[in-house]
Amino acid sequence: MLPASSSPTLRPKRRAVRVGGETFFRFVLLVNLVARPFAREHEREHGIRLTEWRVLRVLAAARGLATAGEIGDALGMDKMAVSRAVRSLEAHGRLCRRPSPEDGRRIMLEITQAGRDLVAAIEPSGKAREAALLSALDEGERETLDALLDRLIARARALPGDGTDQNP
Repeated sequence: MLPASSSPTLRPKRRAVRVGGETFFRFVLLVNLVARPFAREHEREHGIRLTEWRVLRVLAAARGLATAGEIGDALGMDKMAVSRAVRSLEAHGRLCRRPSPEDGRRIMLEITQAGRDLVAAIEPSGKAREAALLSALDEGERETLDALLDRLIARARALPGDGTDQNP
């Protein structure tokens, strides 16, 4: 028998705690289960945080040029989160700021070659993760899911307090 001080420490088995059937919490759970491993991997490999990746990905999809407000609207993110991500991306040379060609008072964010290279490096793993997740659904279910997500996003944007309404 081993002395008490040298006996292996046994961790108690974790209980499965269910959040409940609320749709909102199931959305949060799904996003966390998919995004967290992706975020950890790319923060470790490329030094980019999830919020920064989201901003950079939207900027790349916008043909490399957008305002911080447009990016925030596209992501449903608050101004401060976008601002922090933009500062970090700029400090790492992944985007730059320049005056708008239409209105010099507006500041446009432009993806740099380093930002494009990073998108090209990371995007395949994001697409692979999405494909692995969606492999649980057949093609018709995926089409239905896309349509339902579009409807829910449109509805969420129309709800008061989403951060884009102008009334106090």
